[in-house]
Amino acid sequence: MGATTPTRVIAVEPGPRGNVPAGQINRFVDPAYSLLARVVNEQPMGGGTLEPTKIVVQADKERLEAHLRQLVQQEGLLQLQAALGEQEFIPPESVQVIVLDVQYQEFAGDFSDTFGGEMQAVVRATVIGGYNANRLALAALEAQIPPDSELDLDGLNFEAGEILEITKGVVTFRVFAQGRALPVIDGYKIADQVAWLTIGEAQDLLNQQYKLATVPGIDLKPDWLVELLGRLPFAPLRINVVINDAVAPAANGG
Repeated sequence: MGATTPTRVIAVEPGPRGNVPAGQINRFVDPAYSLLARVVNEQPMGGGTLEPTKIVVQADKERLEAHLRQLVQQEGLLQLQAALGEQEFIPPESVQVIVLDVQYQEFAGDFSDTFGGEMQAVVRATVIGGYNANRLALAALEAQIPPDSELDLDGLNFEAGEILEITKGVVTFRVFAQGRALPVIDGYKIADQVAWLTIGEAQDLLNQQYKLATVPGIDLKPDWLVELLGRLPFAPLRINVVINDAVAPAANGG
């Protein structure tokens, strides 16, 4: 009679509700035990906490699958582009990801701070041969060249534009072609035009008919011919026409 015995007490429900001050635990759940003994907590109770716990939901699976699909598409496109031939390209809009299987490390309803998985898929895309597309663009560009000009093949530039439609592997897209039209200069025709003209008259005539980079130079030989006549030869066959390509000035590095 009158003995004191310490014992362990565990809250029935987890959490901070079981953290009570000293003296708050002072009765039994079953009132019958109150006739035999008394109970009291001489020290405060502690240890009960609430910690956030993450749980896997269906939205997590959807986000993970979308992320895996994006990674597979990027990696597959890089591998396909590495195998392309010259003047071939892949429209990004034509890339398709065919998912074969998805394995998740966790399932909906699992408690976990992380969520991962693996995806097996096939990446398919449409490869376009730029050579044929450029040929069509070149034909359209040549059709716009004036009759007295020709296309400078060295300055051609082709660029694929927006995708208009993709239907059953058939891609409709725009192609932009850019080039420079150069005037066609006939040396024999020039000789006929400037025959028996003075140097100034010949230069004025050529400047009016052609877009020249510089004033055309005229050199009469021998020198006594200039002093005697002051004109170009009467016979076009005695006139030698030399046509030089325009040279762009070099830019100095700054």
